[in-house]
Amino acid sequence: MIGKDEVIDDDLFAGGTTVTVDGTVNGDLIAAGQTVTINGKVTGNVIATGASVTVNGEVGHDVFAAAAAVTVGPAA
Repeated sequence: MIGKDEVIDDDLFAGGTTVTVDGTVNGDLIAAGQTVTINGKVTGNVIATGASVTVNGEVGHDVFAAAAAVTVGPAA
């Protein structure tokens, strides 16, 4: 989990049962997990796979998602 006040100044590769990004990733996010949730900001691309991928935050470039359920929130 990337907390609300955390900033990653590089690409982030994350895997686990639950991957949650509430902070900022200044780069690309590559994530795999049962549940992937992006509430924060990713300045690059998002590549995500899992049973559920949810994007509620801001993504600077493209989103590539493969999941049984992909949700894009109204603020994304």
